[in-house]
Amino acid sequence: MEIKELTTEADLSGVFPVIHELRPTLTLEALRMAFPTQRSEGYRLFAVFEGPSIVACIGWRIFTMLHSGKTLYIDDLVTAPAHRGKGYARALLESAEAAARGAGCRTFSLDSGHQRFDAHRVYLNFGMRISSHHFSKEL
Repeated sequence: MEIKELTTEADLSGVFPVIHELRPTLTLEALRMAFPTQRSEGYRLFAVFEGPSIVACIGWRIFTMLHSGKTLYIDDLVTAPAHRGKGYARALLESAEAAARGAGCRTFSLDSGHQRFDAHRVYLNFGMRISSHHFSKEL
């Protein structure tokens, strides 16, 4: 299994069909516009490849919060439906956890939609716990 960091415009075209599974309202144009800003804010995007095709991805950033200290926060984690159950999400979580430990983070976290039961099983089996509710308001 090859995990590679994505940094180029061509990479975004390759990852779009996978990340679109998680973010169905996202367009390729919106991804291309947001990605440079996200990268300037510390966002890093990694993908699992099967041959030339991207089949899973994870996007994360590191920052400090008062309640948890330095943390690696996962913004995006998704595997293409036809490739689920092959351990790709776990491999991406392991790589992100290793990055968090290497960066001296105290915590490693993510938010997940309440309806994503299969994803929740992956996170719980990985040793994560449900520690809060996330509230938001559209502006």
